[in-house]
Amino acid sequence: MMAWYEGDKSAPEVIVAAALDGIEAHRPEVLADDWSRQVKAWLSEDPDVIYREAAAALTT
Repeated sequence: MMAWYEGDKSAPEVIVAAALDGIEAHRPEVLADDWSRQVKAWLSEDPDVIYREAAAALTT
């Protein structure tokens, strides 16, 4: 899903470990990295803020 993205990415083993830990802890949601936590935080924001901040994050 992120093959096009050339920036830093989390290592697959880090994501898998977070997912398995979440499953083991019966968490309904796993936010495995800073980017997913930021996206989750944006969900309650005004869409203009979301698009502006996301664009800035993807271009740095």
